[in-house]
Amino acid sequence: ADITKCLHLEHVHGFRGQDVRNNLYYAKDGTIVYVAAALGICVDPNTQRQRFMGAHTDDIISIALLDSTKKKWSFVASGEIGRKPKIIIWKSNTMKVIRVIKGAHSRGVVRLAFSDDNKTLASVGCDNENSLALHNWRTGDQLAKVRTGGDKVFGLVFSSNKGVGYLVTCGHRHMTFWEKEKGSGGRGEGQLRLKDNNAQFGRELSGKLSVIDCCFDGAGHAIAATSAGHLAV
Repeated sequence: ADITKCLHLEHVHGFRGQDVRNNLYYAKDGTIVYVAAALGICVDPNTQRQRFMGAHTDDIISIALLDSTKKKWSFVASGEIGRKPKIIIWKSNTMKVIRVIKGAHSRGVVRLAFSDDNKTLASVGCDNENSLALHNWRTGDQLAKVRTGGDKVFGLVFSSNKGVGYLVTCGHRHMTFWEKEKGSGGRGEGQLRLKDNNAQFGRELSGKLSVIDCCFDGAGHAIAATSAGHLAV
C-alpha cells in the first residue's frame, strides 16, 4: 500500500555544548540560533517554536552569524565534523541554504568567523596543522589557506578596525595575529598571502598560557581570556 503519512520534526531537546565553543547566538531579529546533532536550529523567543536547517550530513561543531545589512535576519555559517566536512551558509529567517563550501578542511571545521566588512568567512579545521582558510562566502571561492601549527585553536575573530585580512587565532599556548601581506610575501596558498605575528605575554608566562577566547573592543584592542584567569589586552 502507498504510504500516505510521514513523520514531521516538531521539537529538538538539547544543545551541543559539552565539546564545542560559542555555539549559541541571537540573530538580528532576536531569534535564538544554536545547534544539536546535525541540525541548525532557530527558536522564535515569543512562540518557542523551532525551525530547522538539515542540510548537514554529520554533526555541526561550529557556527557564526552575520547580520543582514538591509533585512531583519542574519546569515548563519555552520561547519560539521567528518572526513570531508562541509561549511553551509544559510538564512536564519527561512533556513534556506545559499552556499555550500567543500574541500577546505579535513576531519572537521572547529571555528568560523565573518569579517566586519561582510565579505569574508574564516574557518579553522581539525587537521594536524589546524589550518586556517579564508573564503568569499558569497561565491564559495577560497582566498587563502595557511597552517596555524600543531596547537588546537579555541578562538577565531576578525578585528573591526582593520577589516578583512586582519584576524586572530588563539588556543593552546598561542595567540596569533594574521594580516594580509602585499606582493609575494607572507605564508599560505591562494589569492591572498598572510603574515603572522605571535602575541607576547612576557618571559615568565611565555609558552605556559593558553588563550581560551578573544575579542576586540571599540578602539581595536585585542582582549584575551587566558587559562590562568587573566584578561590580557
